[in-house]
Amino acid sequence: MEADGQGYTLERKDLYQSAANGTNWVAGCLGGSPGGPYLAPNVSVTASGLSTFCQGDSLSLQANASSGAIFQWMRNAQDISSANEGIYKLFSSGTYQVKVTANGCSALSDTVQVNVLPIEEIISTSSAQRCDTGSVHLSANSTSGLKWFDRATGGTELFSGSVFITPVLNQTTTYYVQASGACVGQRHPVNGIIL
Repeated sequence: MEADGQGYTLERKDLYQSAANGTNWVAGCLGGSPGGPYLAPNVSVTASGLSTFCQGDSLSLQANASSGAIFQWMRNAQDISSANEGIYKLFSSGTYQVKVTANGCSALSDTVQVNVLPIEEIISTSSAQRCDTGSVHLSANSTSGLKWFDRATGGTELFSGSVFITPVLNQTTTYYVQASGACVGQRHPVNGIIL
């Protein structure tokens, strides 16, 4: 019976090494045997942005491979269920790569390390009050540093730190504190109360 070249075989990596050396053999491709070379498909991955980003954002990875290729995206060396398109949108940290199969041969892309950073949060705030005109001490705690502002959005940064001593107040005034860091959180109101 003659080989028809439509099956899978084992192929030798180096014809000058002994055929008895088991490490010199590799799985052949469908249609590439017998005696044909192992023609793994070329594959690379392009990211749509930075691989380190804040929680709530996302990153798209695009597999670059030959037309008609079959894709399987992987995270931490495990297949991702139903992730079989040329583009994969991700939201979680991990090590990503794609397995591409074409003409019976498969290849893995290089890995892409993705780091998703948490949003910094305010843990607690403390307003303060006094009976007459003057300054009050406002405070807050967070998962990172703290910045104080005069407005809920935009405005002027007034102070950095956990305890903010206000200017002299003659009426109740609201200030806003924000957890600073790589991924800043929402601003929280803290009141300087004049009774």
